[in-house]
Amino acid sequence: MGGDNRQDSAAEALGTAALWAGFLFGGMAFGLGVAYFVAGGSEGALFVGFMALPLAFGLGMVAWRAIVGAWFAAKLTTSVLKSRGREDRFREEVKTMLGDIGEAGPTRLPGTWVFVPVAVVVGAVAALLMLIVAEGSRVGAAALLFAGCVGVGLALRRLARAGRLPFPEE
Repeated sequence: MGGDNRQDSAAEALGTAALWAGFLFGGMAFGLGVAYFVAGGSEGALFVGFMALPLAFGLGMVAWRAIVGAWFAAKLTTSVLKSRGREDRFREEVKTMLGDIGEAGPTRLPGTWVFVPVAVVVGAVAALLMLIVAEGSRVGAAALLFAGCVGVGLALRRLARAGRLPFPEE
């Protein structure tokens, strides 16, 4: 029975690695494709395309972690205030809080909405940069890059809400 647990953990780790690699390398490939085929392949356009989607992914993960950290700190502060110096009551509050989080998994973690505005901001900046540095169809490249970033944000939000996007741990 212990082997099944290890196999499940290995399969989950492999799935997580594939998901992260897909967002990072797939985003790079999409951005490079836009820069090369639509924007004429200038060096500036290639750099912007290469960085845009992985940046939306990375900054979204950082923002999500910050929101969950603040939420956890607020819940812990509430537990401290509820216990009012009674150690046994504080321990019970924290156990209940941690049990609720553990049982529900990542679907109960707040802040999954943050992926969309982060992706919109990254996409807008990348689109503006693409308009400045691209040599070919600037508007087409900018629109595709913006749409790609927003698509990444929406996909990440959906995966996080479904519990399929692992919460980043230290």
